[in-house]
Amino acid sequence: MINYSKIPNNKTSLCISLASFPGNTGSKLHNSGYKILDLNYIYLPIKCANYNKALNIIKNLEFKGCSLSMPLKQKLLNSIDKLDAISQKTGSVNTILKKKNKLYGFNTDYYALHRLLKEKKLNLENSKILILGNGGVAKTSYEVVKDLKFKTVYLSSRKLKKYKDWKLKKKHKLIEWKSRNSTSANILINATPIGMKNVTVEKTPVLLKVLKKFHKIIDFTVNENQNILEKNSKKLKKDYTSGYKLSFYQGIKQFNIYTGKKVNEKKLIKTLRFKK
Repeated sequence: MINYSKIPNNKTSLCISLASFPGNTGSKLHNSGYKILDLNYIYLPIKCANYNKALNIIKNLEFKGCSLSMPLKQKLLNSIDKLDAISQKTGSVNTILKKKNKLYGFNTDYYALHRLLKEKKLNLENSKILILGNGGVAKTSYEVVKDLKFKTVYLSSRKLKKYKDWKLKKKHKLIEWKSRNSTSANILINATPIGMKNVTVEKTPVLLKVLKKFHKIIDFTVNENQNILEKNSKKLKKDYTSGYKLSFYQGIKQFNIYTGKKVNEKKLIKTLRFKK
């Protein structure tokens, strides 16, 4: 058994995350998983949003794995030696494995949403999805719903020109931000930063009166306090999934990439006192 009071040591494998506003969700998940499997690893979150600083870290720091948050998911894409097929398709990388000084990129956000939507067992004919956002997570979300063959998909953000390089299906539509509340969508995917702790541009991506028409709400934001979207969804007794669950799903996929091992999800959930 490893004595974790003596970690880190000269045999410890380091995993990190780079984010503008790093939280503790990832570090709790990974470090708890290491203890469950008795691995000599440690995971540390690092505050970093600057491209040059982040590039210097991933090129020169000796680490096993690195998690990226926005805007680094897209900015560092071309600095990775080898991207997996999903990262290439989505144009976004959130997971780096460093092996023999080579950087290998993955997108585990895709895995998380794909798994969640499969679990929901949605009817492809009746499901009408509205994806809010134009960044890496939104692009990843769109690629997931395309691959799952959802027929009716709406995309909306403040800058529609951001979608110019997206490969949209003919029946999928772009919606002006001011018109997002008047679509016929019944499933909402919030892939904007609205609802994050340090974001104050808008309080909620859709109003309470609009939220009533949605059957399911998937919110990528992670906030230790309930954001307004979560509060309103629960007030209306909607099927709401917070960023915590998506973060958990993508985190265990990262864990497997970094360590080559699978952690028992039930044990990990119990240890984390996991919030859905």
